[in-house]
Amino acid sequence: MPLSENEQRIIAEMERSLTSTDPNFAKTVKTTHVYHHSGVRLRWAVIGFLVGLAVLVVSFSLSTVGGFVGVAIMFASAVVAERHLRTLGRASLRGVAQQVRDRVGDFDGSRFRRHDDL
Repeated sequence: MPLSENEQRIIAEMERSLTSTDPNFAKTVKTTHVYHHSGVRLRWAVIGFLVGLAVLVVSFSLSTVGGFVGVAIMFASAVVAERHLRTLGRASLRGVAQQVRDRVGDFDGSRFRRHDDL
């Protein structure tokens, strides 16, 4: 059900008031999305997994305990990543993948190929 003209005017007035009273908060609300928190946690989980792998590779030759610590870090990071991947869901993963493609770019040139050339 669409909003009435009066309701749209009230919402616009509230947005202007928010922007004028707290511009930092208004900017944050406009630039972040619902899945921002899970995306950030997922990135940290991947970094943690890589750190755990490095700890495992470096310390396993020195001591078994050090290798176990690396495996424990990797396991904890994998659990955190799995939980946040479930939160993100399939639709937002497509959005995250699109953002990565936009930031990194398409280096193999496939973006510029025609579909019948593939």
